[in-house]
Amino acid sequence: MAAGTGGMLTRIGNFVLFQIGWFACVLSAAADRQWIGLLIGLTVLLVHGWHAADHGATIRFVLTIGLFGVVIDSALGCVGVLVFRDGLIAAWLCPPWLAMLWLIFSTTLRSSLAWLVDRTASAALLGSIFGPLSYYGGHALGALQLGGQHTTSLLVLGIVWALLLPCFVQLGHRCDLAPQ
Repeated sequence: MAAGTGGMLTRIGNFVLFQIGWFACVLSAAADRQWIGLLIGLTVLLVHGWHAADHGATIRFVLTIGLFGVVIDSALGCVGVLVFRDGLIAAWLCPPWLAMLWLIFSTTLRSSLAWLVDRTASAALLGSIFGPLSYYGGHALGALQLGGQHTTSLLVLGIVWALLLPCFVQLGHRCDLAPQ
């Protein structure tokens, strides 16, 4: 095997697993069967954890990003940017399937998105585009709703993700959680 091929395969595998987890969580939430997405998301996390060099640090990192994500999406729900169909305790509270998306997203920060570490402007640009597209995809598939004027919600999400993605990529880099 050529030098670097294994790392590339790991990054491609990570990207594919994230996409599987994303679709599983969103489609199962839209079908009112979010437990399916949660199980598939848990499987993605277990595969990621299996390949982690430091299991404890990996768990802490994944939970940290997950907690940030739940707080961010709950705040966006509270101000009406996002509207959740299935808030458990409060209508604005980030639902479990979306929390799982944050957990599996965290697995990309040191793998398929690691190339963004020294590219802050690229991370901000990609965050501003693909962050809102992800929520719009969830909206289009029926898992959540964009609040108020959709354009305004997407603009807010773009600004949030332009700030978040560079910060999260740097945090992942500083935690040095490269897979084995």
